[in-house]
Amino acid sequence: MAQVAQLPKFVGSLLAALERRLPGALLDVERVPGIDMPNYRVAVAAEQFAGRDHHARQNIVWDVADEVLSSDGRLRIASILTFIPSDLDSEE
Repeated sequence: MAQVAQLPKFVGSLLAALERRLPGALLDVERVPGIDMPNYRVAVAAEQFAGRDHHARQNIVWDVADEVLSSDGRLRIASILTFIPSDLDSEE
């Protein structure tokens, strides 16, 4: 995913909270078109996700989002993708 040069404060707050909850996680953000304003897609790769299914991973990241974002902020997060770092290794 491409890095966003200037992140809105709510996105920065989410990333900081994810870093606290998942130390060592790799985080990336992509700006995506929204109806009235841009939205953001977040990718999180963390060893802490190992052995957890998709639902459990999503619960972790959205619980963090619920703690730090307003309802408007949550609506502007288009998705949060979750991986373990080995998912990102390519075999080329």
